[in-house]
Formats: sequence, C-alpha cells, structure tokens
Amino acid sequence: DLLQVLYTGGYLFLGGEIKGKLVNNLISLVIHLDLKPKAPSTQTMFINSPGGYVLSGLALFDAMVFLNGKIDTICVGTAASMATVVMLAGKQRIALRHSALLIHQPSMKEFEDQTHELVLEAHTLADLRHDITRIYEKRTHQPYWVIMSDLEIDSFMSAHQAYFYGLVDGV
Repeated sequence: DLLQVLYTGGYLFLGGEIKGKLVNNLISLVIHLDLKPKAPSTQTMFINSPGGYVLSGLALFDAMVFLNGKIDTICVGTAASMATVVMLAGKQRIALRHSALLIHQPSMKEFEDQTHELVLEAHTLADLRHDITRIYEKRTHQPYWVIMSDLEIDSFMSAHQAYFYGLVDGV
C-alpha cells in the first residue's frame, strides 16, 4: 500500500485533528523509524492539520524533539493551533507558498464543570499556555511578551509572514 511505502521511506503525514489514535500512530512510526537499522537518517512530516488537543500535540512535539532533530516538517496547506506547535519540532521547517499558519492561545472545554474543577483547569491551562509560549519563544526567537500578545487572538499568517515571524525556516 502507498502509505506503507512512504512510511518506510521516512515520510509521515499529519493530516487531521491532533488527537488520540492519529497521534499514537505517528509517535509509533517516528520511534519505529528511528530504531530501524536501515531507516532514513532524516524523516519528513507533512502537515495539513486544523490543530487539536493540547496534550496530544505536546506528546507528538516531545517525541519528535526526543529524536534530536531528525525530523523535518513541511506545511502543505494549513498548520493551525497545535499543528503549528508540532511544526516547530522540525529540524528544518518549511511552509509551501500557499500555506497558512495560525497561532493562538490554548483553550478549555465548555464550562460544564463545578467551580472548583474550573479553578484547577484554569491553573492547568495557565501552565500549558506558559509551556507553549516558551516553545514559540525558543523556536521563533521572538520575545516572550510578543508571543504572549500574539496568542491573545487568532493570528493567521501566510507562508512568507510565518517565515519573517520565525515559525518556518523557508518558503
């Protein structure tokens, strides 16, 4: 099957919402390819994703970084929200000319919980926002306060704008 041939060659695809099964499959593939004796020295992840769950996205980001920068990332459409964070894990980060990238602050689920649970979620969300802001700061070289300000609203960027911002290394 075509995907199996591509996976064997080190080509990975993040083409949906970042959550459970998709993330677990990608992490498994990344680790499998890294351990494989005749694996390509560098893997390439193609990203066209609307984003997804923060913790799932951070799990994928961590797995990619754990491999010491052996994965390049290429945006081939949209990298929104957590997909942009995953994109930042790439050794070489490229956005194709007509790609769009979106950054914004992480959000909580609907307000259905009890008040004390909301307080705990708010603390957790604040910690996650800090972690994500630090990732953007380290990978884009933008000042922390700039990232914090830009995450306040949905910040859409073209491939060229993302390049000047530092989200990608090339267009």
